[in-house]
Amino acid sequence: MIDSVWESVSGWLQPVVEARWWLVAAVAAAGAGFGAWVWWWRRRARIALSARHSVQLLPAQTFEPTRTQVLGTAPRLHRLPQLAGLLPRRAGAVRIQLSMVEGEMVYLLHAPIATRNVLDLPLHDGVEIHPADRPEQQVPRIRFANTKPATEKAP
Repeated sequence: MIDSVWESVSGWLQPVVEARWWLVAAVAAAGAGFGAWVWWWRRRARIALSARHSVQLLPAQTFEPTRTQVLGTAPRLHRLPQLAGLLPRRAGAVRIQLSMVEGEMVYLLHAPIATRNVLDLPLHDGVEIHPADRPEQQVPRIRFANTKPATEKAP
């Protein structure tokens, strides 16, 4: 029984074994193609992350959003990565940054550059939108004294 199975399998494998250099070449070509695709995808992410559009949201002193306003804004922000086109997930993400500058709360939205026109549209009445692309308008990162950055491993 085992001999008959082995004969049928070896009969099928005989051409593969004789032409194994073709098989090695095909696997090497597939590996090189996959490696090139991964390199291209990561490069696309780096390019998209280096060219992002940022806006600063300035709410009026009397601005009090209602639940319907918040629930109406969330889907709009959720659709921004889809509008950016085919991008890696980390490059298409919308980032919300909250910070304090001179005692004032600063709201920044960062999104792919392809979503610039949608991001510049007003969100609500009572909220002004200003471009924050210039370096002097960027909010400085907060660093705590005597702490290591999150990228370093603790001992």
